[in-house]
Amino acid sequence: MAYSSVVVGTDGSVTAEQAVRAAAGLAAGDGAGLLVVSAYAPDPPPHEAGTTAVTAPDHGRVMAEQAAARGRVLAAEAGVDGAAARAQEGAASRVLLEAALSVHADLIVVGSQGMSGAARFTIGSVAGAVSHEAPCDVLIFHTTG
Repeated sequence: MAYSSVVVGTDGSVTAEQAVRAAAGLAAGDGAGLLVVSAYAPDPPPHEAGTTAVTAPDHGRVMAEQAAARGRVLAAEAGVDGAAARAQEGAASRVLLEAALSVHADLIVVGSQGMSGAARFTIGSVAGAVSHEAPCDVLIFHTTG
């Protein structure tokens, strides 16, 4: 089956980059568009006076933007012209599903290993939620750490 629009999720981890490379290979082979998506958790609420913030504001967003941008680079290396990248606040599964709907994707690619870093979600739950709710095909790419 040939795909015309592919969405892939990444958190910038080594295993997520394996999934991005797999998605990029499929997109390049089919001449499909590719959207690389990275989700991030909202900033924690402000601390009371006299306490120290654990992370800088917008840290999650910045990390997600970097992960998505890195995904675009990997896609270009795989031969995908003009891949798009998006960082969006929210649960990874919801962000992936919304992205797929927004670009009328016919394939969502997720990795099988745990997501870490900015996303703070486990890919097992992400893959499961996406596979149950996706409006299109889902490829759970077997990634290794």
